[in-house]
Amino acid sequence: IDAQWYLEEPDYKASILLGSVKTTIIYSAGAERLQIETEIGIADLPSNVASVIAANFGSYTIKSAAKIDDLKLVITKYEAEVEKTDAHYDLIYDVNANLIDQIDLCVELPD
Repeated sequence: IDAQWYLEEPDYKASILLGSVKTTIIYSAGAERLQIETEIGIADLPSNVASVIAANFGSYTIKSAAKIDDLKLVITKYEAEVEKTDAHYDLIYDVNANLIDQIDLCVELPD
């Protein structure tokens, strides 16, 4: 398996293709596997998550979606990347469609 590795402080990410599915595995600096993020189709988001996104971000377009298995917290989360002309976010939801995190992708992070 050919992996692309990169540092996203403080963790390391390895992106691989399993068949045609992009999968990212996140490791701590101590080589502990923290989470596995698997690309899914937008239509494969759970209906409760899709409904909350439609209600709260209806003017946005969903660009991509992923299922996140958090191995440290032993929970499953879902990510949706949404955008419109002047805004771009990664939205992270739990299985009950509660918003866990909203990451502004338009903000430049320091190096």
